[in-house]
Amino acid sequence: MKAEEIKKIYLKLRRLEKLLKASNELPLSMTKAVRYTGLSKSHLYKLTSGREVPHYKPHGKMIFFRKSDLDKYLLTNRIATEDEISLTSAKFLSKVGRC
Repeated sequence: MKAEEIKKIYLKLRRLEKLLKASNELPLSMTKAVRYTGLSKSHLYKLTSGREVPHYKPHGKMIFFRKSDLDKYLLTNRIATEDEISLTSAKFLSKVGRC
């Protein structure tokens, strides 16, 4: 590969990195949030009206979301594995046995 080709590829990669970084910082519209989360539009509206998921209404009509807020919501109510439950109960029983 020639130095010119490598330089072009490098510049394209830099532009892509900037675009990806910018896209993570931009708020998502309701339509994009629905696609991103896989939730229905009505369910997402229900979550916003119940103040269960953070959202923004800059002019009182359109709703926007941050990806990080949606990620945080989607990762709530984690279900522990059987191994984690067994480990936790073993630790608890060993503490109770010492009392």
